[in-house]
Amino acid sequence: MTLTTKKKIIENKAISLSQIYPNPLNPRRDYHLSQDNQDLQDMALSLSEAGQHNPATVYELLPDSPGEFMLLRGHRRHAGATLAGLETLDCNIVERPESLKEELEWLGSEDSLREDWGEYTRLEYAKLLANEYQMSMSNAQLVASTGIPKARLEVGELMFSLEPELIAHVEQWEKWYYENKNKDKKSLAPAS
Repeated sequence: MTLTTKKKIIENKAISLSQIYPNPLNPRRDYHLSQDNQDLQDMALSLSEAGQHNPATVYELLPDSPGEFMLLRGHRRHAGATLAGLETLDCNIVERPESLKEELEWLGSEDSLREDWGEYTRLEYAKLLANEYQMSMSNAQLVASTGIPKARLEVGELMFSLEPELIAHVEQWEKWYYENKNKDKKSLAPAS
């Protein structure tokens, strides 16, 4: 993802986890950050044993809540640090995004694409970003911004035109997949 506006780092410091809030706009679902998720448990172990190598990115909730911060990048690091029982997270503090579009771009930037979101979640993010840009999902700018191939975005555009019940089923299947991908004995997949 290429940010349209580069943000200068105001400060880099360790911030108490109790002062950092997960961004409600984060495209990744809660089940990606579940304490049962093996990848998150591995992250917690790594943070405990090797420490934090990359800072999270936050902005201060000024003027409403000085000293409190909203995550832009690093939701997995935040959840892993919480799971590990750490007290602080190293953070780059940047200026508050100027628009919803800019905040969405931060949330979908290259750091968050390092781990698989799942196809549905990535397409849902692309749809949200396309709506903000007021363009079709298969627009070349969106392809460049998200890194999702045009053919997949076209499939996503068709999928999101289906009945809400069918879309909900696709979302439910992806949730099941993430909750069960690391388990030895998988529960039954949602009915087709």
